[in-house]
Amino acid sequence: MLWLWLFISGLILIIILLLIKIHLLRKSAQEIESSFSEKLITDSNTLIDISSNDKYMRHLANEINNAIDEGKIEGYKNKRRNTESIL
Repeated sequence: MLWLWLFISGLILIIILLLIKIHLLRKSAQEIESSFSEKLITDSNTLIDISSNDKYMRHLANEINNAIDEGKIEGYKNKRRNTESIL
């Protein structure tokens, strides 16, 4: 009977740890969402940064940062072409 209580306690502990992990991933997703919308509105050179150490969320933030930088570079090239064509 003791082994059953230990097994159930272990499962409850795993569930609690997984719920904490889900909460932290949601928090990171919200941080990315708010930073991303801010970067689209403002012309800022800051990067999206998150508090999580999860490698997948950090990779996502890094990919978004790269896409934003590429978009800014393309926007700068387009603006430069438009300026040159006017001249």
